[in-house]
Amino acid sequence: MVKVVVSNAKGLVQEAGNGVDVQNDLNINGTVTMSGSDNRFPGDVRFFSGSDGTRVQYGVPNTAEAGTEALLAAAVKHGIVDCTPGAARDKATDTAANFISGLGLDQVGDTFDFYFINKSTTALRRVVLTAGSNVTLVGNMVIPPNSGSDKWSASSAHFRIRRSGANACHLYRLC
Repeated sequence: MVKVVVSNAKGLVQEAGNGVDVQNDLNINGTVTMSGSDNRFPGDVRFFSGSDGTRVQYGVPNTAEAGTEALLAAAVKHGIVDCTPGAARDKATDTAANFISGLGLDQVGDTFDFYFINKSTTALRRVVLTAGSNVTLVGNMVIPPNSGSDKWSASSAHFRIRRSGANACHLYRLC
């Protein structure tokens, strides 16, 4: 297969390799159809708006371990993480270095949004995110279960990871 590269400098060029590499803005007017064998996108779909915008990526939701295992960048990159804890759990985040490399936060200011859903229906089985190395937490990191007195609390949370330095990230709870 031939790789197609589109750039302002050279225009449309065929090279050795696979895929399409658009090195400048891509404007699409009309319908884009992608299909895989299971009627899902064959890979992740990513929308970027530059180093001062939000990275949005849609993929298959990832189920986090129900124990105290860390919340890894590999799970977060799917955009939705769900967890059904067997008890109240504290979960450390991955390290800032792993978030930066695993989520493609190439420049200071790059961001990545994801959702965490606590699927427990048992009272008191909350999940609390704690900071991994060089990660600063901002906001309420408690995600309550969807049960009992917590039934009407937000058992899901929207987070934004922002690269804040060469080897540092902030994790914000947005809602």
